[in-house]
Amino acid sequence: MAVRWKCIILLCPLFLGGCAGLFRSSASLRPIPSDVLVQRLHRHAGKLQTFIGEGRVTVVTTEGGFRGGLGITSQLPDSLFMKVEGPLGVDVMLGQIGGGRFTFYYPRDQLAYTGSIQAMHENSLLPLDLGVAEMARGALGLFLQQDLTSSGSVTLSDDVKQYILTMDDGQILWVDPDGPVVTRWERRDEAEELLWTWEGSRHVTHRGIRLPRMVRVTQYQPTQQVTLFFEKIRVNRSLKQGWSNVTLPEGVEPIEL
Repeated sequence: MAVRWKCIILLCPLFLGGCAGLFRSSASLRPIPSDVLVQRLHRHAGKLQTFIGEGRVTVVTTEGGFRGGLGITSQLPDSLFMKVEGPLGVDVMLGQIGGGRFTFYYPRDQLAYTGSIQAMHENSLLPLDLGVAEMARGALGLFLQQDLTSSGSVTLSDDVKQYILTMDDGQILWVDPDGPVVTRWERRDEAEELLWTWEGSRHVTHRGIRLPRMVRVTQYQPTQQVTLFFEKIRVNRSLKQGWSNVTLPEGVEPIEL
């Protein structure tokens, strides 16, 4: 019997979350000051320096839907390269965001657009407004606005497994203490109608950084939704020079917006 228990003790570290996670009581989770929670969120998000992810993207809008392959490379806090593929691996869109500007190239239509981040949203080049602040972190699953302040209150979810951070401006964040990471973020208008929600789920840990494999952003009025699912994730790796370049074919001149 003693040998059996020794084996269990030795194997405990191999379990995801460790033995402490198996026997941890939900009663151990207590509300904490909002400034402490926000500091922990930023500290964890700050561990991510580079990200390389491959998977799928699904877009649903009032005009139709799309599902294809997805590749994202990012150097935090604000540089991002995206590639979206359609059937048979055909490139549908190549995009680069960095330094407050963007370049999007659509090979099928031989069209390219460039301009400021603000112009990108004003011209609806993305299926929904992901927000300017910390766009890269939002796509990768560490959705934190740089100006997120500590003014607010912290309560516990009904299952006593997550913090609920209610900001003074009405934004509400559900925070998993493991990380910690935001699992849901929602914003409502003055009439309490949902404007948008951000959700992260199916979390995995890479090099001490907890990230969601699935990211879903839903914008309402009208309803539009983007879902990213990462099948492969690599973090804090060196990026090759020119990793974010979008090379346009001869004869394609970007349209300035």
